Amino acid sequence: MTTNKTTLLVIDDDEHLFRAIRALALAELGPDFVVLHASSGQAALSMMETEDIALCFLDFRMPDMDGLAVLEVLREQYAYIPIIFISGFWFTVFKYIVITLFGDVPDGPILEKRPFFSLFSMQFILLE
Repeated sequence: MTTNKTTLLVIDDDEHLFRAIRALALAELGPDFVVLHASSGQAALSMMETEDIALCFLDFRMPDMDGLAVLEVLREQYAYIPIIFISGFWFTVFKYIVITLFGDVPDGPILEKRPFFSLFSMQFILLE
């Protein structure tokens, strides 16, 4: 799809969270952005083939593929796209992300290297 707008993709099976992220993104970023929704990992990977995605919001727990499986494919095929991991299961997600990125949980403070923030009790971490 060709458009002059920047496209964000929310990969999450929670429709309410998608709507909240879309509302915030459009309110903060303006009308030059489009926020698309994929309710499953497979749907997201299909969209990636046809859409020019600038940023992904990726949930950890989804029915068909977990976020790490989706992350693995995105990193392999779309390494240039930043990913913001989102989850209500933050400690589990953080441990898996750190091990995936660094091979083990490092001794030093990892949070200095990756910005993160919390919204509506959901946790976000930016992977670039």
